[in-house]
Amino acid sequence: MTKKAFQVLCLLVGLVLGGTSAAQIIYPGGGSSSGGGGPTAFSDIESGTNSAATMIIGTGASLDVAGSGSNNATHLGGTVATGYATLAGNQTLLSTFVKPLIVTQTISSNAFAINLATTRIAVVPALSAGVTVSAPTPSGSFPYDGQETTIVFLPSSAPQSITWNAAWSARGGLGDNDTISWVKFAYVASIDKHVMLATTLGVEPNITTLTSSTTYTCPHLTSRKCKMTMTGAAGTVTIAIPSGGTPTDGKQLSLWIKCTNLQSLTLTTGAGGFIESPNVPITGLSCPAGGASYTAIGAEYDSGLDRWQVLATN
Repeated sequence: MTKKAFQVLCLLVGLVLGGTSAAQIIYPGGGSSSGGGGPTAFSDIESGTNSAATMIIGTGASLDVAGSGSNNATHLGGTVATGYATLAGNQTLLSTFVKPLIVTQTISSNAFAINLATTRIAVVPALSAGVTVSAPTPSGSFPYDGQETTIVFLPSSAPQSITWNAAWSARGGLGDNDTISWVKFAYVASIDKHVMLATTLGVEPNITTLTSSTTYTCPHLTSRKCKMTMTGAAGTVTIAIPSGGTPTDGKQLSLWIKCTNLQSLTLTTGAGGFIESPNVPITGLSCPAGGASYTAIGAEYDSGLDRWQVLATN
């Protein structure tokens, strides 16, 4: 064994046995690594190879590098270091589990905001009231383009409404009371939106209740069905062109009205308005007084006609 190798071996043994903080090396028999009788500082050891002893870093101790120094390990736990993942570069991880960042959300004033730097799966506890999914909290480089976020709504004692901030791709819904509801999003930087990829929430009816009025305007963008209880004096209710701009071709609407007093129903015609189907007229319609059920009109938008074609009435 060379002198330098023996120096390193003695140093390692000294560290394991709790040697002095000066990391000195003392040879057996009273000699020292310096050739005289005194100790040699750790910084004076230039090289060496240890093929037998084990170095143990105890509790509270550390092994570090300073300045431009480096600590190059060729094996980690008996495995060649090149088999370990590095901090950069494209790599294939085999039989490796990456634990997701799961955070239970705190509901405050019936709302919660997800921290995008610390959360990949946001767990929403059982709700006692409707909740708003607020705009998520960005942090540093988060969200990055394509970052996925999954929201898990745990079962509640009763169905609760879910309202989405505009930062999320618009999606209204109800969580039912006995299943776990999952909603998964991916961030798209070009539009600064978290776009829904998948959900276990069922398709919601999106019912809009209108205030009693002589004009019936259903917002088609947020509704599949509108309903009104008209409590005014007998007269005429005008079914206006559904609001929200040009609808998607094939969009369907169900228009329901119940009246305290007899009302004639006038459907607005012309561009964007209503048109009858063969054998389904849109004139002469009325809502009876004191009806126990609704008068209903079903229509579907056709882009070629630019009309809501009435498919059925009762």
